[in-house]
Amino acid sequence: MVTYVIISTTISLLIKNEVIKQMERKIRSGEIAMDLIKPMNFKLIFISDTVGNSIFRLSFQLIPLLAVGSIAFGFQMVQLKILPFFLLSLINAAIIYFLITFIIGLLAFWYMAVWHLQRFLSDLIGLLSGSIIPLWFFPDFLQQISVYLPFRLIYFVPLSIYLGKTEINDIVILMLQQWFWIIVLWIGERLVWSKAINKLVIQGG
Repeated sequence: MVTYVIISTTISLLIKNEVIKQMERKIRSGEIAMDLIKPMNFKLIFISDTVGNSIFRLSFQLIPLLAVGSIAFGFQMVQLKILPFFLLSLINAAIIYFLITFIIGLLAFWYMAVWHLQRFLSDLIGLLSGSIIPLWFFPDFLQQISVYLPFRLIYFVPLSIYLGKTEINDIVILMLQQWFWIIVLWIGERLVWSKAINKLVIQGG
């Protein structure tokens, strides 16, 4: 459990972003108009900011956390043969989380204020992703619900791979599930973006 908590915190530091808050601020202030006329992809602005913040947290928060955790508590190191699968699942998890937050951020085109949705998302992920309590300890009905949602693919899947609780064949299946949700969310994001940008043009005359 010590290892589980430390690695869960590690994942949180690496994948978290401010996309929803930034999107709301840009739309409220009108700054988004300047972003849209820049010769670069709008989504790439948020991706670059997220990656930059992740690198900062990796350097100044994550490394000290792992150092203190290993000295004070000790934790299980990932097996070398599993490390590539863990890293790939972590990248997939970050993409899934980014796409979810980007879609919710786009809702600010309609509702202006979406901070409450960010809070709801955080609570939902905390409950159904296994970030706090492993899904192994959940009642059957919650486990069944989590199977049909992408949240467990963000935390529980990388964690179970790291801890060696998943066989190689099962890891492949879980990776396919992550890629499936990436495709679904990407399509959803494209659809929402097309509607959002049209609404912005209408509001601007």
